[in-house]
Amino acid sequence: GTGKAGASKGGKKKSDKQGGKKSEKEGPRLEIASLATLVGRYLGSILDKGHQLANDVWERQGELPQGCVAYAATDAYASLRVYKEILARIRALRKARAAAAAVTAGAGATDAAA
Repeated sequence: GTGKAGASKGGKKKSDKQGGKKSEKEGPRLEIASLATLVGRYLGSILDKGHQLANDVWERQGELPQGCVAYAATDAYASLRVYKEILARIRALRKARAAAAAVTAGAGATDAAA
């Protein structure tokens, strides 16, 4: 080890591309979205980013201003709400698929009896 933060094994960087073509084994591409985008998409709200503070400012001040503490708490709470909403939608989708499968299976049994 060189002791450098961010150095990875084998000398490859995370940003290295492998040929540009996507193999079928990679699976679906994931979209990267900000928390503000997710809040808008899943909660229908706007996330106020007015008290966002750069790390270097935080380090110089030694203490976060109260508005920045509230901003961080809001981000944490919004993250939890988005997670719970996504989880609820996944559960509802699974329930709907199970119900549709049961109806389809029931229809097949009725057809066989006729």
